[in-house]
Amino acid sequence: MVKVAVIGFGHLGKWHAEKAASLAKEMNISLTAIVEKYPSAREKAANLYPGITITPDLSDIIDLVDAAIVVTPTSTHSSVIKELLKKNKHVFCEKPLTPTYEEALEIENLAKDKGLIFQVGHSERFHQSWEMVDEFKEIFDTPGVVTINRLGAFKGRATDVDVVNDLMVHDLDILLHLFGEYPETITSNGYKILTDNFDYVKTRLGFKSGRVATITSSRNHIEEVRTFELTNDKGTIVIDLLNNEIKHANKSGKVEVIKYNKRDHLLLEQESFYQAILTGSKVPVTLKDGVMAVKLVGEVLESL
Repeated sequence: MVKVAVIGFGHLGKWHAEKAASLAKEMNISLTAIVEKYPSAREKAANLYPGITITPDLSDIIDLVDAAIVVTPTSTHSSVIKELLKKNKHVFCEKPLTPTYEEALEIENLAKDKGLIFQVGHSERFHQSWEMVDEFKEIFDTPGVVTINRLGAFKGRATDVDVVNDLMVHDLDILLHLFGEYPETITSNGYKILTDNFDYVKTRLGFKSGRVATITSSRNHIEEVRTFELTNDKGTIVIDLLNNEIKHANKSGKVEVIKYNKRDHLLLEQESFYQAILTGSKVPVTLKDGVMAVKLVGEVLESL
């Protein structure tokens, strides 16, 4: 039995607690504890999960669990993860892994040779569309122009970080995952509109292969948009990540429309985390993946 703690019971933490409780009904795991510093959130957690330990202090329960889901503000990730790793606990950490690349490297070094499962919560990896890439192998294997838009209205959350750490990190990770190359050039523009951090950023990334990517991320937009577009001399593919739809235009001009299933990404990523602990299977988003995403986030911010 894998005993699990959810660290943080805020906007996203409550959903992670729900997924852990749900998976406990079908996997050999149990939601054992929730750690939350705010009394009002602890009260909500206690009402929803009366049979588990609710505490403001990780040290109260760290010896009672085998694994932890870290869903605290990004600025606290490093200290929480270090405490967990020193006690040899398996870790699932929401994205981004840490605020800085230096902190990410510290975590990577601390986790090295411990034999623990460490997964990073880049949930956008779990869109079924990415599993369908092989159906369009020719266009994905050919360098071209990639355009990614992740735009939304202001939701009043994650204001402790900029939009690159909050939203663009998803798409930077997807780029690294899909194409397996790191950008050689980065130029960016951004604006602080509603917070003291960047709320709108457009970045342009150039790769050795000749591939060029433009990513626009905004949390002050008039509508919700999440699209991935790739064009080269093999055709064009557009993936609508909100409406779960792929449109493909080949060299003949024929347009193919493919619908794919909507998934519960948080449930799937937690399931893969527990499966790795129980069976030794590989996690879909590794600690190294998380480290490289943080590195690229830092370089985008430096280019502003």
